Amino acid sequence: MTEAGVEEVRRLLGAWSGGEGALYQRLARKLGNLMEEGALGVGTRLPSERALAAGLAVSRRTVEAAYDRLRADGRLESQVGAGSWVAEAAAPRPHRTVDAHHVAHMAAQNAAAGGALIDLTLAAPPAHPLMARARAETSPPLSGSGYYPGGLPGLRERICAWFAGHGVPTAPDEVTVTAGAVQALWLAASALPAGAEVGVEDPTSPSILTALRAHALRLRPLPVDGHGAALPAAPLDGVVVTPAYANPSGALLSAGRAARLPGLATLVIEDLALLDLRLDGPRPLLLAGGANVLSIGTMSKVHWGGLRIGWVRGPRHLIRYIDAARGVMDLGASVDAQVQAAWLLEHQEEALAHRLPELRARRDALAAALTGHAPDWRWRLPGGGLSLWAELPDPVAPALLQHALRDGVALLPAEEFRVSSADARHLRLPFVHPPEVLAEAVARLAARHRALS
Repeated sequence: MTEAGVEEVRRLLGAWSGGEGALYQRLARKLGNLMEEGALGVGTRLPSERALAAGLAVSRRTVEAAYDRLRADGRLESQVGAGSWVAEAAAPRPHRTVDAHHVAHMAAQNAAAGGALIDLTLAAPPAHPLMARARAETSPPLSGSGYYPGGLPGLRERICAWFAGHGVPTAPDEVTVTAGAVQALWLAASALPAGAEVGVEDPTSPSILTALRAHALRLRPLPVDGHGAALPAAPLDGVVVTPAYANPSGALLSAGRAARLPGLATLVIEDLALLDLRLDGPRPLLLAGGANVLSIGTMSKVHWGGLRIGWVRGPRHLIRYIDAARGVMDLGASVDAQVQAAWLLEHQEEALAHRLPELRARRDALAAALTGHAPDWRWRLPGGGLSLWAELPDPVAPALLQHALRDGVALLPAEEFRVSSADARHLRLPFVHPPEVLAEAVARLAARHRALS
């Protein structure tokens, strides 16, 4: 059984005493969050009530009441003479997502009422027109077994050329092909030992949070500002960042932070899914090529999510590890999809010539709608990517999302993007729909917000 000392618990709690409720409720809530995140893992022994009270400069009764609440919730177990420890019931849970069946039900209701549900739960563009040509002009090789655990050689060469185009020379044995970026994230996260301390952008993609939590990693939030993720105060076992147009904030990692970040973690995992979606502004940076960096890419954002092709680039020994680890999942991605992906990467410039003006027009339409319908909302225009992170002037986002669904607009709760805290002020607004649809969505959201305020 591991033991968390007073100093460690105090550091993990941070500025815990703010918020609503009695002091013991705030302490119990924060400790419970740390258990859910895996920062206080199952079986971890907590300090005694007396010791923690002294360390936090609160009354012993405050800590006793917080521990009582956690025991009542089944998240803490205690025994006379043995102390208190995190219970099995407090094991990290998969990150919540919007119930797809509920969204489908609301879509049917809206259709019956003569309306249409505007689904903003996904930041994913429709299939690129080149997909049809890729299918028509390619065919998979039918010789041999059809198993390519590390990826079809032709596709790996194209991925190497993609990295070279971004200034990172790459050899085929530094790349492995995966069934999409989500599998790539899971495999990359498996290179970190359970319980490792990992810094992650806050806010960040729900897929990243799900992958990290599934590996029982201890997450440390790195607040995101106009320069990307803040650097950790002390070295960590791992850091996961999206240097280009982070989901949902759209932030770019600054050159100064990009230069220092690899030296602050044993392993850095970077998500490059949105790297090519530069609409304007400075060219994004990437960390690929570092001796401790795993870089994840995907065909989903430029071409189509349904292709289910992604990749990981990294040092050879880590790529060998990932190839071995993915053997328990499958024996390689679809050969047919890999052939199409190779063809599409060969035509990448043509694809971007169509995709980028379309996304730029949609982003600008969303921004114009926000300016016109919700002038009191705060947001930063992203230089690329697929989404905009809007801040409401009042903490009514949870209620707004519930009412908006009845109004025919579905969004993800902001807490889906948060490492540790609830968020009642933000909305993630993807700009993947046509301009007129985005304008209508904002009009409905703004009207409902005014009604709630």
